[in-house]
Amino acid sequence: MDIRLKPKHQYELLRIGNKNDGGYLVERSSFQNSNLLIGLGINDDWSFEKNFKKDFIGVDNQLSFKFLFKKFLLSFIPIFSRVAILNPLYSFLKIIDYLSMRDKFIQATVSDYDNSELGFISLKTIFTKIIKNPIKSKVFLKSDIEGSEYRILNDILKYENFLSGLVIEFHDVDLNKDKIIDFSNKLNLELVHIHPNNFGGVDSKNNPLVLEISYSKNPKKIGDTPKLPNALDRPNDIKRRELNLNFIEK
Repeated sequence: MDIRLKPKHQYELLRIGNKNDGGYLVERSSFQNSNLLIGLGINDDWSFEKNFKKDFIGVDNQLSFKFLFKKFLLSFIPIFSRVAILNPLYSFLKIIDYLSMRDKFIQATVSDYDNSELGFISLKTIFTKIIKNPIKSKVFLKSDIEGSEYRILNDILKYENFLSGLVIEFHDVDLNKDKIIDFSNKLNLELVHIHPNNFGGVDSKNNPLVLEISYSKNPKKIGDTPKLPNALDRPNDIKRRELNLNFIEK
């Protein structure tokens, strides 16, 4: 792994969201200083958004009552259910939870342009038309949009002054390493944590193909040397071993 993607120091981190996939480590001050969370890429897991305990906007191209109800029906069929007895109840509670906060969700695909007919929405529209007062908002941005993150990196840079923190999942790292490094260098936030997602596998050099990277504005340093993995890190897929990060000077 390129040494330029290694945090420079040790920071105080919190784990927010699920214990495994869907949970991320964020720097404490970036969490405390934010008053709004934008979650890009929800699917059927908004544990991060709920556990963040701030007002939030969630954007996903699939999430809807119809989507969740279909999952509920499929949960009764063992071939579609990992835990056939528990999943129907879990899926039903998901629907109830969704209905209680559905006004916080936008069903759309996040991209670098808008097209309401095709269901595309840009970060620009989210910041300028949906956020009630972007000037007063201190936004924490979470992005897990399955490869489309590269389409919005320039927009993130445009709106970085509104950000208190950012966690972003980068896919196909072997093909996009230079883009990730260039983005990290340009971003006016500090890289505070990096974690390999073991769902993504590794490349021919045994480097992870999917990375979760956290950034913070004005993070509080608590040590000179970062601890990787952090004690709060967990494997995304509990059935697979955690992946290692071996940093190499370039």
